[in-house]
Amino acid sequence: MEILVDADTTFQQFHEWLLERCHYQDLRNHRFLLCDDELRVERQICQTDDGTTSVDEDLYLMDDCVLGDYLEEERQTMAYLFDPAGHRFFLMEVSELIFGQPVDEPQLRRSHGKAPLQLLEPEEDAVDTPATTGPAVDELMYGDEDFAADELDAEGFEIDE
Repeated sequence: MEILVDADTTFQQFHEWLLERCHYQDLRNHRFLLCDDELRVERQICQTDDGTTSVDEDLYLMDDCVLGDYLEEERQTMAYLFDPAGHRFFLMEVSELIFGQPVDEPQLRRSHGKAPLQLLEPEEDAVDTPATTGPAVDELMYGDEDFAADELDAEGFEIDE
């Protein structure tokens, strides 16, 4: 999607527009993740205070934050977490800054395809695969009674004794 949005739009307004456009439910804990050039999260703008921020961290709420205060240059990236439980998100990039042309609400300029489902459907009657037909998980756990220390190749793990 290519979206034209005014710099004075709050993240909450943009969030609501995205939910409506993609036909998503408001699940709470949605957030915008502002990223650096290497896609590392620099700041989170949260929907609500969920109590997960530490005392040393500032809390940024969607209602209080305006897009123009945080998106200041072209090619700047952010992610919109649309499925908080599944940790799925849209990756977004500022493609152009246009001055002197305010818009009342976000406008969809171009779109290709459909938005992904907000929540993934649980797989029903999963087909047996080698991963599900192999040894039980308990048999693969460290500390198994069949473990023999002399079978471990210390050189292969670069372990110095």
